[in-house]
Amino acid sequence: PRARGRRDEEVGEQRARGSRREQPAMDTDPRLVARIGELVRGVYARRNPAKLDEVEYLLKKYRGAEVEMYRSVCEKYGERPQALSPPRGRRDGAARDHRRERPG
Repeated sequence: PRARGRRDEEVGEQRARGSRREQPAMDTDPRLVARIGELVRGVYARRNPAKLDEVEYLLKKYRGAEVEMYRSVCEKYGERPQALSPPRGRRDGAARDHRRERPG
């Protein structure tokens, strides 16, 4: 396989930006963002440790498109992205399971 360079990074960033344009930006659950940060750090630790300091910058740059950014990083470094399940509610009790509520 050919070596990946700056052009590949630009293509990955364009893909993430393109995905962001297709979907409205939304606030991603902070726990999911933290998990994605951990996963991206893991990829960089294994494949390109020089980029470890860029993770926080990437999370800010791709706010609302963190999942796409993570997938792009995995693709770039030839890793299979881990499945990301949606958060299961908030610990502070603010989230409610509306399926159980009955109109009254």
